Amino acid sequence: MRFYEKPGCAGNARQKKMLERAGVELEVRDLLSEPWSDVRLMEFFEGVPVPAWFNPNAPDVKSGAIDVNSLDKEAALTRLIAEPILIKRPLIEYKGESILGFDLSRIQRLVPALGRFQPVDPGGCTGSDRCV
Repeated sequence: MRFYEKPGCAGNARQKKMLERAGVELEVRDLLSEPWSDVRLMEFFEGVPVPAWFNPNAPDVKSGAIDVNSLDKEAALTRLIAEPILIKRPLIEYKGESILGFDLSRIQRLVPALGRFQPVDPGGCTGSDRCV
């Protein structure tokens, strides 16, 4: 499984631990240093509303400095490529699927062994996580 994370993110660390416990071999990549393009990001964003492409805990999103509801697809992609810290994470590639965020139901479908574990909140930011 290819797992794009923000290094140091506690939420991503919890998610990786769950996957590893379920026997998934991870290829971890740095979301912030990956050379993203609009075509590449759309593999993860297809069928997802534009506001959901953004990490709600990123400081500029959380403070309202970026109004994710007012951005069209092109403006959002431009912003996310320029500032990948804004991308909802993790981005996951596994078994031919590209997944935005830790979509537990989708991931459990792909990794049945994950169903044995009852996560407290695998996708949540603890608030103490440093999102910048």
